[in-house]
Amino acid sequence: MIRASILLCSVLIACSHGSVRPEGQPSECSRAQPQCPPCATPGEREPISGPEAVALAEAFIGSNGYTTASPLPPEKLALESIERVPTREDLAPSRYDSLQPKAYGYGPHGRGWIVVFCFKQPDEEAGRAVTMYEDGSRIRMEHKDARLAAVATRLRTCRE
Repeated sequence: MIRASILLCSVLIACSHGSVRPEGQPSECSRAQPQCPPCATPGEREPISGPEAVALAEAFIGSNGYTTASPLPPEKLALESIERVPTREDLAPSRYDSLQPKAYGYGPHGRGWIVVFCFKQPDEEAGRAVTMYEDGSRIRMEHKDARLAAVATRLRTCRE
């Protein structure tokens, strides 16, 4: 139950990132929130599984405007390390429907997980990668494309 609460907290509040959370929640996880275990620095929470990392990454790309799902308001969107648009209001339109909503695959990556998504217009060699620490914290979209051939566990093809 605690593990499920931590994953749910990561998806809804993204304690370490502050970008994926329901409307009305504070921008940073508060130790006083009863529905969410106290925020922890990476490595202090229990590691999540690969399938849990996939679910977290799929929710992340949907809420951050990369699919056809309704994105968060512009001020709550997660920034990539390199953005190619002038304002936050331009983020969601520039990302809209660029990725398939289901993960292509996943695998271990440094201290955590990498989850790779196919472009909406499939590329046989590359996709986009979401990375996170092993406990699901510090989730982010990498600015460089990921090689599909390097994915450890494939879940589907890009043509599905």
